Amino acid sequence: SYIVSPATPEIQKAKDLAAKAAVDSVELKDQMAIGIGSGSTVVFAVRHLEQKCADLGGILYFVLITNRDRIITNYNTFVCAFLGIILNCVPTSFQAQQLITESEHLHLSNLDISPILEVAIDGADEIDPQLNLIKGGGGCALQEKVVAACAKRLIIIADSSKISPRLGHVWRRGVPLEVLPMAVAPVRRRIAETLGAKSVEFRMAIRKAGPTITDHGNVIVDADFGDIDNVKELNRALLDIPGERVWSTKCMYVCERR
Repeated sequence: SYIVSPATPEIQKAKDLAAKAAVDSVELKDQMAIGIGSGSTVVFAVRHLEQKCADLGGILYFVLITNRDRIITNYNTFVCAFLGIILNCVPTSFQAQQLITESEHLHLSNLDISPILEVAIDGADEIDPQLNLIKGGGGCALQEKVVAACAKRLIIIADSSKISPRLGHVWRRGVPLEVLPMAVAPVRRRIAETLGAKSVEFRMAIRKAGPTITDHGNVIVDADFGDIDNVKELNRALLDIPGERVWSTKCMYVCERR
């Protein structure tokens, strides 16, 4: 079953509209390989992907019936017409994997089987006017980054509450860093001493004693830089050490809350 985080009806509607716009922008084809992101907004994207896959099957069925004397087709075409098209989906988290496995039209894949993705759809924690992003707030930073890097096109979906004049201005929880457990101490020290972070805190788990552990057995460190004016410089500095980086995208769908 789908799980959507608590939010006002206006925010939920904005997320749904952004997700629909994103899915509508993609020309889906049977057996297409796509990346499925993580977070509450992606839940809406999965719903619209499912519906579009089913609808495309209905359209194909109508074409086959109305043109049955002129169309030479094959077994796969008839399967798509009756059952809808199928997408091969690479997840960015356990949550995304569950969404895929519970779907009729989304089949679970991985980067060994589908190393090149036509598109990846994901959310964001904060977005600045230059379309730089803070991601990883849900604890899936590493896998999200790998899947995004394998996609020809990355689409970010969000509601307008994620828009900010500067990164760190709205999202006050710090830049999420997924770090190998053995590297936590030197990473925290280097960020605090050389990058001027106000704080570099372990993200502690809820209903579990100790830190949050990611799907890959790493820990999350949240580095608070306050308002980030030098996004590119900070990005380069973070790339030099184990951890997260600031994101950028060229395709985004954001809907206002109304």
